[in-house]
Amino acid sequence: WAATYADGHGLPIAVALDGVGSVYVGGLVCFSGGNNCDYASGDFDLFVVKYASSGAQLWSATYPNVGSDYLFDLAVGRSGSVYLTGKTCAILDTFGRCSSGVAATMKLNLSGNLLWVVKSAGMGAGHALALDNAENVHVAGWACPSLDLESCAYSYSSYATKYDSNGAVLYEVPLAVYYLWPTDIAVDATSNVYVTGAGETCDACDADFAVIKLAANGGQLWTGVIPKFGEDTPTNIAVDGFGNIF
Repeated sequence: WAATYADGHGLPIAVALDGVGSVYVGGLVCFSGGNNCDYASGDFDLFVVKYASSGAQLWSATYPNVGSDYLFDLAVGRSGSVYLTGKTCAILDTFGRCSSGVAATMKLNLSGNLLWVVKSAGMGAGHALALDNAENVHVAGWACPSLDLESCAYSYSSYATKYDSNGAVLYEVPLAVYYLWPTDIAVDATSNVYVTGAGETCDACDADFAVIKLAANGGQLWTGVIPKFGEDTPTNIAVDGFGNIF
């Protein structure tokens, strides 16, 4: 089967399945129509659509905000709740365009209704999200203490955050690579966390494949960087039941 969503401009970004084969698709959508959609002007909102395993649409929801938002990843828990991470606009300039965005992680209930949102204090974005067996939420991304773009140009840092299923922060730790742009996250059966991304080991170095392993309490266990010629960016990471990393 094939399904379409929205009579407008849409960009699907992430997909997940639940235990009964239902399909969840999330991304950006603009209902202005024609060529009137402009991300910088705040025309795009987050959307999530749930399809049955047959392809029938069960529900859809959008989450409007002042300025455009961006979804990077989503996951579905055993409870059927849906978790999203990305960024949301925090400040509009004098032309009504978003000048500063903050990291945002959200939880939706079984019907797609918003239960909670947690946001970073400064500029940032959640880039990857995974759930453990207790439905704790693990997010990797980047953040800066300030909402000022120029101040954040060289002062951002990558991080991993663990929330419980109610959105309370259990830990937030920096990821110790000189510069790291996280792209994916995975959690094993004992809640160890694995983050991958493009990492630089010095100021003038090219980005290489980087992997960081964290313990269940957020302590950093080890860091691995695979040096190659030129710029390299991993896009996905997975871990099997034996702790092997792919």
